Amino acid sequence: MSAVSKFKIPFFIALFTIFSLCVNAQNNAQKTWLSAALNYEFANSWEAEASFQHRSEGLIKTLDSYFGEFTAGYEIFSGFKLKGGLRYIQKNDNQGKVQGIEDHLRFFMDLGYKHKLDRLEFKHRLRLQSEKEIGVANASKENLWRIKSGALLKIKNWTLDPEFSLEVFHHLPNSNGTGINKWRYRLETDFSVATGKLSLAYFIDRENRLNTAAFNTHIVGVFYSFDL
Repeated sequence: MSAVSKFKIPFFIALFTIFSLCVNAQNNAQKTWLSAALNYEFANSWEAEASFQHRSEGLIKTLDSYFGEFTAGYEIFSGFKLKGGLRYIQKNDNQGKVQGIEDHLRFFMDLGYKHKLDRLEFKHRLRLQSEKEIGVANASKENLWRIKSGALLKIKNWTLDPEFSLEVFHHLPNSNGTGINKWRYRLETDFSVATGKLSLAYFIDRENRLNTAAFNTHIVGVFYSFDL
């Protein structure tokens, strides 16, 4: 076992330990996010991705939601990428009088920009997003601006380069909410596996809720992407 590989297991253990410590905290929840994706790059700077993703309460316990997503992107010029996507979601509504699986459809458009400074690679993304429950008359839409900015630190002789990002969720005037309702903090690392990439991430979603203290959702994510 290489010296770098010996550090991977303690890294994963530390991440899940942090997650476990939040279980009994007030105004907190825990979720697990799993994903498998297929990526394909073709001529003229085009790319496409199809993925299936699953979210659950706690460490893979009660279903939270699962969804399929398709995206296509084009590098319009160096560092700038335009992307569009469609996501079909099934959400497990376990709150209130009417409970069960809800079907949702989400559309989004992204404008991304990357640039480098020495060992830092900065990544920025502006997303316009619209989501609505389908099959329900007069269902309200969630229309958002999502603004994300982060940086990847390249460490010499190290495979687990850390990446940190912050994302803001801001409702548009014709949405089912108002103003900024969520902040997402994300710490992530990845490494090559066969012909793909395995990523491990830890999120904190901090939501502003009416008449209550801010609510934090701690999420552990495991994502695998396969390059065709």
